[in-house]
Formats: sequence, structure tokens, C-alpha cells
Amino acid sequence: KTSTARMIESLLRARGLRTGLFTSPHLTSIRERIVVDGQPVSAETFVAAYEELADWEPGALKSRLQEIGAAHGLKLAAAQAPVRVAVTGRSVGLPLFESLYLLGKPATLERLRAALTRKET
Repeated sequence: KTSTARMIESLLRARGLRTGLFTSPHLTSIRERIVVDGQPVSAETFVAAYEELADWEPGALKSRLQEIGAAHGLKLAAAQAPVRVAVTGRSVGLPLFESLYLLGKPATLERLRAALTRKET
């Protein structure tokens, strides 16, 4: 499925269209899951989604990720999947935004940064 999605995305870009792609699993970096116009989302964008957020409440966390996802043509489920994996190490689990709230901003950001710098195997 991933190879088919990547081929279609490549063909659409070759036709001059903007593309957004969400795939799973990643090979070396969690940023591979979100690709915009053929490029993985930048580490800065990935972390900035929450770094700039002053109100660390579940509703605000969800709204912020919806904004970031929409800016990249992604629905909430696709946008939250890499965040969930980066923070919890799992693709399914407890409600994400409540988990981020309970974990706290410093620990959440630390886990996001660690996921971005770590080579996945």
C-alpha cells in the first residue's frame, strides 16, 4: 500500500500538483510519515506544533494539531498518528490529547525531539 501511495504521489507531483502523503510505518525517521510536496515535514514544524502553545489543555492541544494538519492537507487522524508514536511509542492507545496533558509540556516536547533525532530500526 505504501509503495502504491508513493507512486501516485510522485505522478501527481510530476503533473505539477501539490501533494500531501501520510504513510506508516516509517523506515528511519518518524518525519517520513508526513510528506508534503515530496519532502518530509521538517523537524521544526513537527515540534513547533506544540512548542508555541501557551494553553496546555486537551482541547487546545487538539485544536493546534488540527491547524497544523490542515495546513499540510491532513485530517486529524493522520496528523496525530506520528505524534502518538513519537510520544507514546505506540500507534494506538489512550486518548492522545489527554495523555499529552497528563505527561506535561516539557516531557512531551522532549519525547518529540528525541523521536526526531533517533534513528528508528
